[in-house]
Amino acid sequence: MAANGAIRLLESLAPGRFVAGFGVSHQRPLERDRKVTYRPPLRAMAEYLDDIDSAPYFGADAVRPPIVLAALGPKMLGLARDRTAGAHPYLVTPEHTATARAVLGAGRLLVVEQAAVLGQDRAERLRRAHDH
Repeated sequence: MAANGAIRLLESLAPGRFVAGFGVSHQRPLERDRKVTYRPPLRAMAEYLDDIDSAPYFGADAVRPPIVLAALGPKMLGLARDRTAGAHPYLVTPEHTATARAVLGAGRLLVVEQAAVLGQDRAERLRRAHDH
């Protein structure tokens, strides 16, 4: 309900300019910091999307903005393809981007973050990349 209300509010404040991104965290920080039981990511995300889809709309003219998933693996990419506007994989390679595009198909958003470290010294580039 909270996420549904928040994304609809943001859409109403800036129509057509907001894309919601959802992802499943890693087991350790979820259990340590949030004190929640880690569940299989694919099932947890599918259930979360079910909850978003079943939450009430706020008014006849309410519009839900596009949703993308922080999808890396083929199953989560498939869920993104089947249930959302696309995927937003983080810190991936060009090879992963090509694979993700193949899974998603041409009709879905693919918004990737590919980091690059510039510099002359290879050891320094690697150190900076690992620090990131």
